[in-house]
Amino acid sequence: MKGFKPEEMVAASTLIEGPKDIVDMQMKQLIKISKKYGGMAAGRENGIKGYQLTYMIAYIRDFCL
Repeated sequence: MKGFKPEEMVAASTLIEGPKDIVDMQMKQLIKISKKYGGMAAGRENGIKGYQLTYMIAYIRDFCL
């Protein structure tokens, strides 16, 4: 997908909170850094889903234990 090699891929979710102008500035900086190293932004909705997934994994783990 998009020239990425699955065995070399890494994903990261970030949560940025604060005033809109600061959040926008930080998002621009993150996107600039990711592009510098050949990365891409997956979008706000995918970030929200990834953030929620971390909670689901913890709850499933606790339930199984």
